[in-house]
Amino acid sequence: MYREAANAIHAVRAVQAAVVNPNVKSSTWCFHNSQSPNTCVKCEGYDGDEYELEDPDDLRDIFPWGEFVADDTFACNVHPNCGCFCVKISDQLKNLR
Repeated sequence: MYREAANAIHAVRAVQAAVVNPNVKSSTWCFHNSQSPNTCVKCEGYDGDEYELEDPDDLRDIFPWGEFVADDTFACNVHPNCGCFCVKISDQLKNLR
């Protein structure tokens, strides 16, 4: 009896994990450094990094001083006078890779 109950619980959890919330759409964001001769070493290291995020606001966890300047552009503000940014990669471009 306990085994049947445990199996039922596992089955329900598996179904719940498989359900995709249509309101949550993941997106990929790519870091671009400013390409300035004065670009810092930290930003040079981030250049080209991609972040697959379920919520774009998670960029603020990676770059706490950053801010959205457009729906598809995030100014990273890694340091004062930072000109680096993350750009959302469109689904069409991801499919071409």
